[in-house]
Amino acid sequence: VGGGPAPGINGVISAVTLAALNQGWEVLGFREGFKWLVRGDTNHIWRLTADDVSGIYGKGGSILGTARVNPAKSEDDMARVIETFKGLGLDYLVTIGGDDTAYSGSKVYSKAGGIIRVAHVPKTIDNDLPLPPAVPTFGYESARHVGTEIVLTLMEDSRTINRWFLVAFDHTSERTKKTSVFALDGIEHLELSNKKYIHDPSFNAEDFFNYSIGVWHWQDKDPVKVKL
Repeated sequence: VGGGPAPGINGVISAVTLAALNQGWEVLGFREGFKWLVRGDTNHIWRLTADDVSGIYGKGGSILGTARVNPAKSEDDMARVIETFKGLGLDYLVTIGGDDTAYSGSKVYSKAGGIIRVAHVPKTIDNDLPLPPAVPTFGYESARHVGTEIVLTLMEDSRTINRWFLVAFDHTSERTKKTSVFALDGIEHLELSNKKYIHDPSFNAEDFFNYSIGVWHWQDKDPVKVKL
């Protein structure tokens, strides 16, 4: 498992493990992705059984952990990974992650001369993998659902406590150029100032607040969503 955490990882681990065991294959889980494999360390391998993965599909996180280690960035790291896999007699590899992990999996296949078959399960809340149209990654769909629930909850909280909530999105990522992070704040009191406002010519308010909305409630009126 590579990259950051996302809902659904354990479900994939469980499904892959049970499907492989039903074929009579032994299943090895590599803790923290490629982190230890790039060192040739085989002390962090979990020989998974049906009991290990039974009932984990509904749990958050990852029973194998995760790490942002890309062996494809170093010829030496990749060589140690391939050597370790061959020493273990590995025939198939299932990777779970985003673009870095997908690329690492493809390099394992090519560097091993095709003797290790690789399948990649796309997992990223950024939805930045080149998949067919209207085919999102499972991490993205789950994160979007959670974000929607947060906004609906905030609207109800706004009605209850008479407070502003500002919900914004980080759209400044140089890597993805996509909305990727939810952030929020509650505002109860506003302070008016007589200080002169000095406009920064480089600041574009329309672009800065393009992905921001406010949820406003006043006295006995219903909450109102306002795009700032």
